[in-house]
Amino acid sequence: MVNVLKEIKTRVDASDRQFVLEAVERFEKTSDRDELLTISSEMFSYEKKYVSTYQGNCDVLISTVGMREAPIILSHLAIRPKRSILLHTVGSEGIAEKVMEDSDIKDIGIEFTPVQIDEVDAAYNYN
Repeated sequence: MVNVLKEIKTRVDASDRQFVLEAVERFEKTSDRDELLTISSEMFSYEKKYVSTYQGNCDVLISTVGMREAPIILSHLAIRPKRSILLHTVGSEGIAEKVMEDSDIKDIGIEFTPVQIDEVDAAYNYN
C-alpha cells in the first residue's frame, strides 16, 4: 500500500490527488462488496487517465474478452497497439463492443477486429 500511495503522490495531478487518496482510503477500509464496486467504478476514469504507458511499439494486441471491459480498456491504453484482435464469445460480445466504443480508446485510433470464438469447443476455435 505504501508504494500505491507514493505513486499517487508522484503521478496524480494535484487537482485529482485528494479525491484519489480518499477513494483509496475508503477502498482499504471497507469489506462491503457493493461499496468496493462503487469505488472501483468511481475510480475507473482516473485509472484510465493515469495508466502507465508502454514505451515500445506494439503492432498487434490479441485479447481474450471476459465479462468486464475495464481490464481490456486499461491494457489497450497502456500498450497502445496499432491493431487489436478481440476474441469474444456470444456472451462477451457486448463487452468487446464497449471496449471498441470507449472514448479514450477511440482517441488512440486502434484498428479493432472482433473475432467470435466458441466458449466450450477449443478445437473449433483453431479451425
